[in-house]
Amino acid sequence: MRAMSPPPSRPRRAARPPAAASAAAPRRAPTQARSKERVARILDATAALIDGEGLDAVTTNAIAAAAGVPVGTLYQFFPNREAVLHALLARQLDALDMLFSPHLAPVADTVPIERAVDAVVNALAGAYLALPALAALVQGARAGGLGGAVVGAVEVNNRRIAGWVAELARRRLPGLSSARAQVIATSAVEAGDAVLQVWLRVARADGRVKARPYLDELRTLLTAYLTAVLARGSAPARI
Repeated sequence: MRAMSPPPSRPRRAARPPAAASAAAPRRAPTQARSKERVARILDATAALIDGEGLDAVTTNAIAAAAGVPVGTLYQFFPNREAVLHALLARQLDALDMLFSPHLAPVADTVPIERAVDAVVNALAGAYLALPALAALVQGARAGGLGGAVVGAVEVNNRRIAGWVAELARRRLPGLSSARAQVIATSAVEAGDAVLQVWLRVARADGRVKARPYLDELRTLLTAYLTAVLARGSAPARI
């Protein structure tokens, strides 16, 4: 397999508010292989419950039963349901980022914008469909139906992605200021995320075929915006 350039360095995760951190922090991190296997089994069981029965069916008792562990074992690692959901979401967001971050790496700097956007949208959509429970967790967080730490994890991940896009923008436009690069990146990421959430809702309710046009429009939106940004260069935007 051909070696790839490493993805852009990840911006540091922003600190969670103390209340959210205490609610979602694991009781103890697994260090031994057996403990790590139990935690992985708990998270896998949680994902299967979410995809099979929905978020409302996920309780600590249901998770423990699905994982085949005593509920006391679950509480050794997680203080509550929110902590399990937060750990699962963090794991799936990291997996999502690993799938598409190579498309934002320096190796992709010379790829035409239309092809680059297409690759990123395909990677994101594929990850949402392939990673268990990711779509339901992100939609639950966006709808405000989950705890603050879970909602915060989605927001932090968007800022992390925006950091990568800002780095890409400055590599393509060396005269671009850091502040403007961040505005451009945040605009692209937040607009893209909004359309992706609509696509997810339609895909889950009506199927992927009916949802596909939203991905087509997302490609058009991002391509047009980023093409205009590159054409404008490092000159400040008009107000």
